[in-house]
Amino acid sequence: MVEKKKPKQPKDGSKKQQPDIDALLEAPPVDPKKTAGGVVILVALLGGAAFVALQLYTALLGGFVELDVQDTGKLKEVFFSGDPWLVFCQKDASTEIPVSLTAASKSLFSEVNFGVVDCWKPLKSSNKTLMQRWSLSESRPPAFLVANGNPPLQMVSKHYSDPDAATEWIRSNSQPAVVGKMNPERFEKECTSRESCVVLGSKSDDLDKDFKKLLLETMQSTRVRVVNVDTSVWSVKLSDKVAETKPRGLKKTKAVPTLLCIGKRVPLKKAKKAKLTDKDKVAVGGFIKGEADDPVDLAAFLQECKDPGYDYGLVEIDEMPTLSRKEKKSSPKPSPPPSKSTPPVNTKVLSELDQGWDALIKELSFIGRDED
Repeated sequence: MVEKKKPKQPKDGSKKQQPDIDALLEAPPVDPKKTAGGVVILVALLGGAAFVALQLYTALLGGFVELDVQDTGKLKEVFFSGDPWLVFCQKDASTEIPVSLTAASKSLFSEVNFGVVDCWKPLKSSNKTLMQRWSLSESRPPAFLVANGNPPLQMVSKHYSDPDAATEWIRSNSQPAVVGKMNPERFEKECTSRESCVVLGSKSDDLDKDFKKLLLETMQSTRVRVVNVDTSVWSVKLSDKVAETKPRGLKKTKAVPTLLCIGKRVPLKKAKKAKLTDKDKVAVGGFIKGEADDPVDLAAFLQECKDPGYDYGLVEIDEMPTLSRKEKKSSPKPSPPPSKSTPPVNTKVLSELDQGWDALIKELSFIGRDED
C-alpha cells in the first residue's frame, strides 16, 4: 500500500489559505483597456508573432473607458486634445450602452477612443453639466463625438440605433481635415484662439493631391488643427522673430505649401512652477525646419506643434499673427485711341487759297478779252 504524501505546511505552522471562490465570483470585471495594455507589453516581449493575437483580442473586447467629471485633466484631454472620442452619456450604471455603440467600439478600437460619463453631473470647474456646457439636446441620443479640436457632434437616431450606421458615422466624422476658406474672423476662430495650429500657405484652397494625401495620413496620428490660407488673397502678418525661423535653401514648388506653427506654451522660466494656468502661457511660432513633403520632417513638425515644447526652435511672440487682404495691383491705364473728329481748320491757309483763286479767275478773264 502506497502511503499518500501529506501536503507541505508553511514553516511558521500556519495553514495555507485556500482561495475564496465567492470573492472571485464577485470580483469586478476586467477593464479591457488595462488588460490590453498588459497584452501590448507581452507582444513587445514575444515579438511580432503575437500581433495577430492582440488584434483579435482587442477586436473582440472593444470597451469603454469610464470618465469622471471631477477629473479635469482627463476631460481636457477628451475635449481638447484633438484625438477622436465617442462618448456615451450614462446617468447611472443601470443604463446600458446600446449594442450599436459596443459593436462600433470593437470595429474602431484602433481608430477611436470610447468613453462613458455622467453628463448630468456638475463639473468640478463649474456648476454646469456637460449637457449645459456643450448645449447637448435631451431629445437626441445621449452620445456625441469629439475629434480634431471640433466641438462635440451629437448623434441622431438613424445612426444611433443601427450598428453599421453608427460605425460608419463615427468613422467618417472622426477623420482629420484641413480647414480652408480663411478670412480674418475665421482665422482667429479656427487657428489663433486655439492651443496650437498649423498654417499652410498656398496659392489656392485646393492643395496638391499627393501632398494632401501625405498630410491627412500624418494627421491620423497627430491630431493638430491645420488651416489653409490662400496667399494669393491674404497675407499673414508675422513678427520679425517668427519670420527669422524660416529656413533658407529649401526647395520651393507649387505643390508643397509653406508650413507655419502657431501655439501656446508655458515659458521655460515658469516651467517648474507648482501650479500653472492658461494665463501663464505665451504665444509661440515658427516654420517647419525640414521639407514639408518629407514624411519624417512633416510628422515631427506636426507633433511638435500639437504640444509646443522648447527643442524645435519655436520662438515666443508678443501677439498672434493676423490676416490682411492683399491689395490688387492696378494695371496701367491704356492710352486713349486717336480721335476720329475733324482736325481744326487753318483759316489763314484758306484765306490765301481764296485770294489765289480770285487772282487766277481775273487772269483768265483778261485772256478772254484779248482774244476778242
